[in-house]
Amino acid sequence: MDRVSRFIQNKKQNKIQQVANQPSVNSMREGEEVLYLHKNGQLIRYRKQQGKLWSTPMSSNGDFQIDKQLKSNSVQSDAIHGNNVYAHNLMFKQGKDLRISSGVIVITHSLHLLDTEGSASSDNLDQINNGQNGQLLILKTKYSARDVTIRHDEGNILTNGEGDIVLNTVDDTVMLFYFNLSWYQILKSDSGS
Repeated sequence: MDRVSRFIQNKKQNKIQQVANQPSVNSMREGEEVLYLHKNGQLIRYRKQQGKLWSTPMSSNGDFQIDKQLKSNSVQSDAIHGNNVYAHNLMFKQGKDLRISSGVIVITHSLHLLDTEGSASSDNLDQINNGQNGQLLILKTKYSARDVTIRHDEGNILTNGEGDIVLNTVDDTVMLFYFNLSWYQILKSDSGS
């Protein structure tokens, strides 16, 4: 074994210091790493790099807590906190506005504004494509002057009471749930107009 290999093999890693107070960008020098035991019980590794403070939470039991925002294009899990998902503020990202075409829309998100085909004064919605089992969908009309009628059992939409739903103002809203190839109405908010 050459001298350099022996040096690397026998070199001890510097111990990362555990600090009593939560680090800040001003309390650390460039390249420094420290550990901090957060009040929530997580051990967090901090590193100052390029003038910014970076952190990585660690866990002894597999739990992961996020203090700010979790952003992802896709999250898939069979068990998020057991089999439950808890949300303090549940928000649906709005997709692009959808224009009905021959009674059909193709969704990309869980919130969309609807417009009639050819800007007609009214139109029927019979089929909603691209749903996934367990998905929630919120639909609103984009214009009060263009009524959208969501028709019961003309395609893959089933409404409460087996009646059609008319969205005739921008304040009208419907929420649907997708399961086994069908959308089921859960809620409807009607402005009364």
